[in-house]
Amino acid sequence: MDVNQLKYFVEVARAKNFTRAARNCHVAQPALSQQIRKLETQLGIKLLKRLPRGAELTPEGEVLLPYAEGVLKSLGEAENVAADLHGVSRGLVRIVTLPSACVYVLPQRIAAFRRDHPRIDIVLEETVSARIPDLVLSGQYDLGVNQALDPVPRMKRALIHKDELVLAVPEHHPLAAKSEVKLIEAAHETFVVTKKDTEFRFLVEDLCRRAGFTMRAAFEADHFDSIQAYCAVGMGVALIPRSVILKTLAPAPKYLRITQPRAIRNLWLLWPEAGIKNKAAETMIGYLTQE
Repeated sequence: MDVNQLKYFVEVARAKNFTRAARNCHVAQPALSQQIRKLETQLGIKLLKRLPRGAELTPEGEVLLPYAEGVLKSLGEAENVAADLHGVSRGLVRIVTLPSACVYVLPQRIAAFRRDHPRIDIVLEETVSARIPDLVLSGQYDLGVNQALDPVPRMKRALIHKDELVLAVPEHHPLAAKSEVKLIEAAHETFVVTKKDTEFRFLVEDLCRRAGFTMRAAFEADHFDSIQAYCAVGMGVALIPRSVILKTLAPAPKYLRITQPRAIRNLWLLWPEAGIKNKAAETMIGYLTQE
C-alpha cells in the first residue's frame, strides 16, 4: 500500500470527483485513477463508485476512509516531529487560504519568511473560505486564512488584514457620478455576488441587512475578477474589497466609497486551539500577522 494511493483516495472521497481531486493533488487524472485502482486491487475491495458526473464512496470505502485519514495525519505529524528535531531552520508549513488572500495579501509576507528561513518548504493551497477550518482541524494543513464573520469553534485566530469594501457600479449608472454613497442608495439594485453559502456572500447579505434592505442577486460568479467584469457591462452592482480592484477592465466599473454602514472585510489566520506541533508553522504565524 502506497501513501500516495491513500492520499488520492481521501481526496476523491472529499471532492466527489476524480478530475477535481487530481487537480488538488497536482497529478494527471489518469495517473490518480490508476493508483486508486491499484489500491482497490491490493485491498480486494471496491472503494469508490465511478459515476457519470463524479464519484461516491462504496460502503467499504466509507469504513476505510477514517483510517486512511488517520494514517495521513500521523505521517504529517511524524514529518513535523522530524523537522523539529532539526530545529526551526528546516521543515514544512502547509497553508490553506481563500484565493483573494493568496494573491493580494500573503505573497510579500511569505517571501519575507522564505528569505529568513530558506530551508523550510511551504505548501500553499487555495479553496473556498468555508472549507478552511475543517482542513486545518483535520491536520491536513497547519494554518488557514479565511474571512468568517464569527470565531470558529476549537480554533484560535488572529487578524491579518482589514479590507475596505466599495460599491462597484457600471460607468453610466446613475450613482456613478458620486464618489461615495450610503449602501441604502443601492436598495433597489440587483447585485452581482459570489455564490450561495460562501462567506463573502454572507458578508454582503449582512451589510445590506444592516443598511436596511434585503440584497437581490442578479448574477453569481466564483471570483472577484468575474464579478467586476459583469458589473462593468451592466449585469448589476457589486460589493468589492478595495484590494482586488482591477485596473485593466474596459469598460470599467466606477468604485464608490461606502459611508454607511461601515463596510469592512476582515481576513483571519486560523490554527487549532489545541496548539501547533509544527515549529516552522508556529514561526510562520509571526510573519503572516504583520501588516
